[in-house]
Amino acid sequence: MREPNCLSRVHRLMDVTVELHCDKCGSANLSLPVDGDEQATIECNDCGERHGTLAELRSELLACAMEHSAQALRSGLDRLP
Repeated sequence: MREPNCLSRVHRLMDVTVELHCDKCGSANLSLPVDGDEQATIECNDCGERHGTLAELRSELLACAMEHSAQALRSGLDRLP
């Protein structure tokens, strides 16, 4: 499925840093797929817990980034006279 143009621009304009932790053990030692396979599973290297696919992670991160951006915009607008 092709992304809408607005999402393509967001990918190019946003530089977001995140730290991922295992829901089960709290470790940040997760295996992400190197080849970019969207259906590859993300797993904790310490306890083996599975955390969904790369596609699911990307979708969740984009949603979080968009929500954060919307909140920052609303906050900025609230400060206008």
